[in-house]
Amino acid sequence: MGFLEKIFGKKTEHVEIDKIELKEWLDSKKLLTEIDHEINKTLDGIKKLKSELNKKLEDLELAKLMNTDIPKREKQIMQGNRENYIRKTQLFLDELKVPDQDYIQISEFCSEFEERLYEFNENTSKTYFILTHFFDTEMKNIAGLLKRIENSIVNLVGLLKHEKVTQYKMLVSKINELNKSTIEHDKTSKKLDELEKEFEEAEKREVELNEKMDALKQSPDYNKCKKFDKRKTEIKDEVSSLNSKLNNKLKQFDKAMKKYMHTSLKKNTIANYREHPLQALEKDSKLEIINIIEKLKQEVKKGRIELKQKIKDKILKEDLTKVFLGKITSEHEKLKKERAKINQEEDKLTVMMNYKELQYKIEHNTDKIKQLKEKISDKKNLVSHLNIKNQVNKLQELLSSTTDCEVVIK
Repeated sequence: MGFLEKIFGKKTEHVEIDKIELKEWLDSKKLLTEIDHEINKTLDGIKKLKSELNKKLEDLELAKLMNTDIPKREKQIMQGNRENYIRKTQLFLDELKVPDQDYIQISEFCSEFEERLYEFNENTSKTYFILTHFFDTEMKNIAGLLKRIENSIVNLVGLLKHEKVTQYKMLVSKINELNKSTIEHDKTSKKLDELEKEFEEAEKREVELNEKMDALKQSPDYNKCKKFDKRKTEIKDEVSSLNSKLNNKLKQFDKAMKKYMHTSLKKNTIANYREHPLQALEKDSKLEIINIIEKLKQEVKKGRIELKQKIKDKILKEDLTKVFLGKITSEHEKLKKERAKINQEEDKLTVMMNYKELQYKIEHNTDKIKQLKEKISDKKNLVSHLNIKNQVNKLQELLSSTTDCEVVIK
């Protein structure tokens, strides 16, 4: 900072500047007056050289051969190369758009010129060499102007590398960065305010919904529904117990049934009893399963179904009686009727519909709160990452060190 103060003078004035006005204020300090003058002079010189070069291309186009006594083929070669060289040079000049007094643009202009000049020389060197045999003076004039443009660009590059210019470009970059961050900060802060307001509303809604749910759970109809739910669960368990009781009975015959079903005319009935005993019994109104078991036992007794003796003995001792199946069927029907009656009673009540609707709203609101928390956290992290205060402090220090002012950014 001490070195820069020696160049630009000591801080004497206290100024407060809005972020949006920093670039304009910096330019008003005219820190680069002498360099600006040299750069403008160089840019104007490049424009004049371009104009001169266009005139020299016109001269080349109109130039006559000093020696017209050459073969027709050589004339054709000359003319083709002349047209090609003029076209490529004019294209090169058209792309050479001289910028205004803007250091960023000028820097880009210089970089692009180096690339385009290299490409131009690569594409025209052979043509240039051929044309020098026919129009030596004109080609030397053109080459001289191109060289002067190149020297002007080299001069611009040198001016841009000046310490004051480097400092100025850095300040402009920091100003642009601050303004961009400020826009992003303001946009994010606005969105953060909206999210926090939405979050507050969601939390209030959560309280309201929970209060409604608590009130609903205290209602007589809700308690009645809960009793219904409990009894339906018990009925389900009792039906499952009946199914297990029937299944355990049929298991005694399972290995034999598995073999017997391949030759039996009641193959589907046997398959149904093996897979879903209680459902099969419900459909088997004539209790065909009793006859099936009796025939199966006869087949086992006659040795037509191959089984271990121990299993044979067990099958022949077991019975599947009409009384047993009737009791299972009766209990099952009783439970089905009770469940149907409960369903009819439940249909008369709207409390469970209200409960499910409230439950959905609570779950939806809970998910919303979770999402809002994540979004708020992301926005806060972004605001923290932008760190506008730190950017402002650093830029204030830089601006103060390069001007005769004590700068405060608002």
